[in-house]
Amino acid sequence: MPLQTNYSVKTAVRDARKKNSCTHFDEPSYIDLSDFYANLLRQIPYMTLQNSATEAEFRKKLRNALENGIQLIKATVFANVCGSNLQRAAGLSIYFPERKAHQSYALTDFAKSNAWATLIGHYAEPQRKDHAKFLDAMAGR
Repeated sequence: MPLQTNYSVKTAVRDARKKNSCTHFDEPSYIDLSDFYANLLRQIPYMTLQNSATEAEFRKKLRNALENGIQLIKATVFANVCGSNLQRAAGLSIYFPERKAHQSYALTDFAKSNAWATLIGHYAEPQRKDHAKFLDAMAGR
């Protein structure tokens, strides 16, 4: 698995998740998933990998996964009403704390059934030398 350059993928995730750019709720550890995906789509051009031969394929797969995710959210949410402060909320929120996840999160069925907890761990914790797991989480593997 190719490695990112200059923490570009991690920076893109952080920028897409920031409170001033991503719809969040009274409990700011929960964000609107569709808005996060849309923000991350805008960050794709800034993601660079050490192996430029795989960079285009990585970006393409990530773009497709995010676009498919947005469409799945639209198909799943059957009713969505939001006020003027939450205009970009699409009706599906997800736990994504700005800092380290609560220790009990890893015990939830959701955290055990997918790579979302891995993504949160890589996002919130100091940068690790091994970025392969992080890139796998971003690519949905």
